[in-house]
Amino acid sequence: MDPGVRSISGHLNLPLLQELIQLTQYSDTQLAKDIQQGLPVIGKMPEIKGVFAPLKSNPDPKESNKKKTKKKKKLTASQLLDEASSSMRKTLNEIRLGEFDEEIWTATLAEVESGLMEGPYSHEEAFQRFGRHVISKRFPVRQPDKTRLCDDYRRSQVNAATEYTQRITLPTHHTLEVAWRKMSKARPGEPMTIYKSDHAAAYRQVPTDPNEAPFQLICVKGPDGEPAIFRHLALSFGASSSVVNYCRLSQCLIHLHRVMFGAVSMSFIDDYWGIEPATSAATAYECWTVLNELLGFKEKESKKAPPSSDVRLLGLDVQLSANTLTLSLTDEKRKQLCNSLSE
Repeated sequence: MDPGVRSISGHLNLPLLQELIQLTQYSDTQLAKDIQQGLPVIGKMPEIKGVFAPLKSNPDPKESNKKKTKKKKKLTASQLLDEASSSMRKTLNEIRLGEFDEEIWTATLAEVESGLMEGPYSHEEAFQRFGRHVISKRFPVRQPDKTRLCDDYRRSQVNAATEYTQRITLPTHHTLEVAWRKMSKARPGEPMTIYKSDHAAAYRQVPTDPNEAPFQLICVKGPDGEPAIFRHLALSFGASSSVVNYCRLSQCLIHLHRVMFGAVSMSFIDDYWGIEPATSAATAYECWTVLNELLGFKEKESKKAPPSSDVRLLGLDVQLSANTLTLSLTDEKRKQLCNSLSE
């Protein structure tokens, strides 16, 4: 196993994951092997039948023509490197002229310390180590409870070199409603509950292919005023391929939980939940925890929620009673909506 890949996934029980995939006849038979080698960043994403849906075909010729005009031509790896080389001096100068952000610098060094990144490198050092490469700028997305570091793979055109043959389909509140109706019909009069979980730094638990390191470089301004380049070892926020690659894992874990333990569980990217009768909910919740522990995937303890009849899910408050399921806006969203209407 490559040292960079081992830094991210060396603790995972990939032989067990492979065995469970075979045992439950899961479609994504290459997942464990791909995690062992690191997942792709650019190029054509693998087609996995039975996991992701085919791309939508639009029957309306007018709409189809509109999409064709908006669709940008995909770049090859060679074309991407050519584009990056021609604009490298300009990009580096823009970073030199930008403001030094202490928060970004400190957080990036912390990722190096935790084994998620390598660096910092000067431009010359990066060229010696990776050859021709692409650098993406890093920027903060400040949220109420945290600051998320994102990398601009759109402007660097890394995302333009990524191609998909399938689309991800995710559950919604309607999916939850359908599951609740079926469960209530099968177990009439029995109270229903929902439990939740979340992977800790979800994308950062999945390694990337070391052969694609030249496309996983980000650049920030260092305290000396010079550009500092870092290499991602795991999936990163900003790369469109990260969503598909992580969903390969999340869909597999949900499949294992359903098939092996008979649980009614779902996932929306890295948000996991299940709906169960009160009599079996605690067991289903425990099985989910044990499954992750055995395979080596880390849950975010602060986001774990044991079975309850009153939870917040996908931005809405969900309340379950003996015969009803109620979805309502959170107080914060209600205030935002009222303010928008009054403006």
